[in-house]
Amino acid sequence: VHGVFPAFRVVAAAKTSRKMSHPNVTEAEMAKCMAAIQQGEGKNGRNIPAMTFIPDVASFLKQHDMKIEVLFQNLATMREKYRFMSKRLQDTRVAIMAKVPENERTLKTVQHLMKKAADDEEVKASFPLADSVYVDATVSPDQGTVYLWLGANVLLEYPYAEAEQLLKEQNAAAQEKLSELSSDIMFLRDQITTTEVNVSRCWNFDVTQRAAKKEEEAANAEIQKEN
Repeated sequence: VHGVFPAFRVVAAAKTSRKMSHPNVTEAEMAKCMAAIQQGEGKNGRNIPAMTFIPDVASFLKQHDMKIEVLFQNLATMREKYRFMSKRLQDTRVAIMAKVPENERTLKTVQHLMKKAADDEEVKASFPLADSVYVDATVSPDQGTVYLWLGANVLLEYPYAEAEQLLKEQNAAAQEKLSELSSDIMFLRDQITTTEVNVSRCWNFDVTQRAAKKEEEAANAEIQKEN
């Protein structure tokens, strides 16, 4: 018995943060900001966009002619998308890792049958009939074929050589996919960290600007009182 590993496609959730939404933000402003924070064509091997690090919030806002509210909302949106993609990839990795040992055991079983057939020996095995109930049987491997369970109620008969080749290809594909998933998860972890740093910098900038504005208003009020 072995599982078929389907091709995995990254699907980004179209989530937005309602808390960060602003009624005066237009779609054009959102699209412009999103392009600025995604490093243009910066992507990894699976087309996951990279996040731009913002060392100076004031310069970034001036350079791209955008509002702090727009930047906040886009950063929050990207953070949610990165987290969603990371969760999906981690779930996929866990599912594949659970199937790998089963595939490897199946491959060893097929190879064992091939060896016994070559040596013209019978195979003694125990088959489960129900929970904790097994029956002993003697299997003659000289027929040269096995049935592999492909899932979705599909059971196919393969010659030993084809079954061995198929299982080897499945194991190799699983290891390659696990390597890709691990790379993508690490990449997303870096993008989430960069996004959270950007959010923190924007928050500090906004607080500083608001405090400076209040001080200026207070100073103007004092001047008006004196006059």
